[in-house]
Amino acid sequence: MVYLHGELRGPWAIVDVQRTKDDDQRRRWPAAAGVLLDARGELVDVLVITHDASVARWAAVVARVVGPAGTELWLKPVVLKLTRAEVRTLLAEGRSELAVVATWAVHDQKGRRAKEVARAAVATIHAEPDPE
Repeated sequence: MVYLHGELRGPWAIVDVQRTKDDDQRRRWPAAAGVLLDARGELVDVLVITHDASVARWAAVVARVVGPAGTELWLKPVVLKLTRAEVRTLLAEGRSELAVVATWAVHDQKGRRAKEVARAAVATIHAEPDPE
């Protein structure tokens, strides 16, 4: 997802929800950031959100390539790993959109704790006032 602020110039951010390792990001993240830096006139952030520790470690170093003569191009994104501690914080906010993110963070887990997160998320969503 790319967020742009302003018409032609100004801040931007890339947000990538990464469930698994994808080696194509080795070239995509630096390329996208480079295009946006050139077009918008400033470097902002590439944010990678994951729930998996191995994906978080991979994301921090994957976007690095070296040419045959030693030229290096690399980008180190901001990696946000959603653990159970972050899930509790997201749910404590009482906002439905954050409750959905909290549920995604435990989507591959089983057991009592994952069910508690899902129930808390549903309760948060139902508690939010209906705008209509």
